[in-house]
Amino acid sequence: RERERIFVFSKFQLSSFRVYEIQPLIKNSLTQEYLRGLSRILLVDPVVEKFTLTRLKAPLGKKCCVVWLKSGVYDAEGDMALYAARRFGLADGIKAIKYGRGYKFGLERGAWSVESLYNPLVETLERL
Repeated sequence: RERERIFVFSKFQLSSFRVYEIQPLIKNSLTQEYLRGLSRILLVDPVVEKFTLTRLKAPLGKKCCVVWLKSGVYDAEGDMALYAARRFGLADGIKAIKYGRGYKFGLERGAWSVESLYNPLVETLERL
């Protein structure tokens, strides 16, 4: 499974973030420079957000998890990102874009649990 992940974080210290998983048409066909440009143009608001590209599970020093839609469930945000990339002529080599919601956990124990962050009927939870 060769997919690039773009982690999008708020410049404000929030406990949530976005993840875009980019699936290329051909393995290793998307360069880091291309993905940085795609992120800057379409996926990130540079005034209030920053991003990290990685093939790793998570670029964070904290525990975190990502909530993904299960296969077969319509991913509107991922499809709209791919649609916008196509409209701007930036989708060459991209097969699919998948959207996920991420949550960071510090050392403190919050009032909510990981299981309360997703609906197991239509979503999966990936612990990073």
